[in-house]
Amino acid sequence: MLRELLPQGIVCVESALFHYGYSDFAPRAWSVAVPRTASRAVGNIGEFPVRAYYIQKEYFPIGKTIESFNGVMLPVYDRERTVCDCFKYRTKLDNETFNKALNALLL
Repeated sequence: MLRELLPQGIVCVESALFHYGYSDFAPRAWSVAVPRTASRAVGNIGEFPVRAYYIQKEYFPIGKTIESFNGVMLPVYDRERTVCDCFKYRTKLDNETFNKALNALLL
């Protein structure tokens, strides 16, 4: 459903951390990267709360992969891109989420 609603979106940051097991905290909203050229009206879509991250066009596809989310194949940034995004958006992340993700990566 998310793929149909945001076909150009890529699961990122908090949602990707949770998907990869770097966070025990299930995000309240789907973190989705979209190109900066996308409509700024990206927001909650029906029963799917969405937190949009607007990414420059040239950086948008870097690290994109396809993973299974409970049997649904969705685009998601790979582990390396997710870690980089955590540093980039550190001020937007909960400190506990950031620290837990960093510790999980170092182990």
